[in-house]
Amino acid sequence: MKKLFVMFAAFAIAYSAYPQYNESYRSVYHFAPKTGGIGDPCGLIYNKGKYNLFWWGRAYTEDFTSYKETSSRAVVGDDNSFMYFTGSCVVDKKNTASFGENKVIAVYTMTDKKTKIQSQGLSVEGSDGLMHYYDGNPVLDKNSEDFRDPTVFWYEPEQKWVMVVSSPIERKIEFYSSLDLKKWDWMSDFGQLGACENIWECPDIYILPLDGDSKKKTWVLMTSVGPNKGQYFVGTFNGKSFELDNDCKDFLIEGKGLNGKVFADFNGENYGLWERKGEAFWVAPDRNNMSSHLGSGMASSYGGNDKMKGALLSPEFIISSPAIDFLISGGNHPGKTCIDLLVNDSVVRTSTGDNSSYMKWNGWNVSDYIGQKARIRILDDYSGDDFGFINIDHILFSDELRANNMEHALWIDEGSDFYAARAFKDYDGTLDKMVWMAWMNNWDYARGEIPSSRGFGFWSIPRTISLKTLPEGVRLVQEPFEKLSKLRTKNRKFKGVIEKGTMVVPSMLPKQNSYEMDVTFTLREADVVGLNLCVGENRSLPIRYDSEVSLLSVDRTNCTSENIPRFNRTMNGYIPLTDGKLRLHIFVDKSSVEIFAGDGRLVFSLLTFPGDNQYGVELYSEKGNTTDVSMNVWNMKSVWK
Repeated sequence: MKKLFVMFAAFAIAYSAYPQYNESYRSVYHFAPKTGGIGDPCGLIYNKGKYNLFWWGRAYTEDFTSYKETSSRAVVGDDNSFMYFTGSCVVDKKNTASFGENKVIAVYTMTDKKTKIQSQGLSVEGSDGLMHYYDGNPVLDKNSEDFRDPTVFWYEPEQKWVMVVSSPIERKIEFYSSLDLKKWDWMSDFGQLGACENIWECPDIYILPLDGDSKKKTWVLMTSVGPNKGQYFVGTFNGKSFELDNDCKDFLIEGKGLNGKVFADFNGENYGLWERKGEAFWVAPDRNNMSSHLGSGMASSYGGNDKMKGALLSPEFIISSPAIDFLISGGNHPGKTCIDLLVNDSVVRTSTGDNSSYMKWNGWNVSDYIGQKARIRILDDYSGDDFGFINIDHILFSDELRANNMEHALWIDEGSDFYAARAFKDYDGTLDKMVWMAWMNNWDYARGEIPSSRGFGFWSIPRTISLKTLPEGVRLVQEPFEKLSKLRTKNRKFKGVIEKGTMVVPSMLPKQNSYEMDVTFTLREADVVGLNLCVGENRSLPIRYDSEVSLLSVDRTNCTSENIPRFNRTMNGYIPLTDGKLRLHIFVDKSSVEIFAGDGRLVFSLLTFPGDNQYGVELYSEKGNTTDVSMNVWNMKSVWK
């Protein structure tokens, strides 16, 4: 992450005199420093019975229900010629670096203030608990301005250290090895798969049991994707390189495992029964080997030039599924560069690109047209040179609406504010679950735009992560760290039927935005149901679930009382019902909401910044009397008192 420490230091200086813990948006139970801001999680390790938290400040916790901050700046001894960027920590149990047995050693990116060159350096824990600069730095330098965020771990089979570090502009992760943490040798690269529109940063790698079976260990490689998300890959690591497993590769490259029937994948030698009109589309699907489309081809008007016009018209079909999904890129020119659904020769659904060449999932709810005849038209009727093209791939008839406007990847979190996630490396060897945390922020508005004296904000709640085999393949699942339940206080319960429209349950109203909610909706028939959180001052955070297309939406377009650029947005994800039920496990704090759906298969993490009187809760049903609801709500104690 760029400018991590220098920004942190600036905020720390600006707010060093600010009274602790009474800021308007100070989180009650999320970790943040006593003063100043915070950036990416760094050096997350479990050592001597404690979770160690570094942001190049330092803190400890035993169970995430209280924290002890020992230093606001834990890295010392440098000459101030560089900025500390993101990194990791190790415990050198075997004294491989000759600093002493069981020394905690930080490995981080050094960004030269003059040249902007990024290299990797070390600092070693002293008896004062601070991390002292190593005079032999840098330990890894390839004379690059984009080479950062190392994670280092001990690879036991070959008795060596392994580093994963990002080359952000190239969208790749580099693997290095070392016997002593001081001399590093390049081994391999991994990249250019999944989401590639934005830079890759803050990589991490770990091994997890599959389906809870310790005999089925599986490697997971994760990278953050700017400005606010993360993706992961499932595979194997042989000590030198990371390789995707076959199911993960087939999903990312071919789209295998997607729920639905493929209507058009454009992998053939021609367009088949599709009618081609005009000059914009070549006689055969485009085969440019772009990582953003699936399979070997796509329908594209990019191959000629932006002046050409034309269309592709599908054969007629009968709409039999409630959702039509597709990958789309190209110009944002409604009615000009678009994909249309035609019923009785009239456009009843349409979508356009977002002025990007990277394809993203979009789609339509067509449940009200089931049984009717239709055709799909891909249209380029635009002659301008500002993204004057349209690309379409993998048209899918499904019961899941994939309208998240995100690239085809294995995403960690569908929300807008979960970045640079790092897992705690267990050097005690006693943890039975992997735990991670992330920075709850977004580079779209992190540089001073958010309305908080905290500047950079705070970290997510701790989460346990696991791998589970689901119908679509092996997937990462996140669940709240179970010992957070120790923060629960007053419990309120409600069971009933949701009336049509909004419905207030007075006994469930919190007194502030600091609570945990566990709510289960049981649908007897298809409906749009959900909640409104942070209700008040004519604002709210609507959460809606459309059971016909398994779409869960979080609408942050009218939530905050503040004026934050690029903050208003809607987030979508798809999650099927389980035995007719949808469970949402929700954590609300003074300026954030985290939603775990389907026992952690789908997660939304987002900042909210509601007004002082926005703490109401409402239930919602579009039809009414279709859904039973069961709610448990707990107030949450502060981790600071």
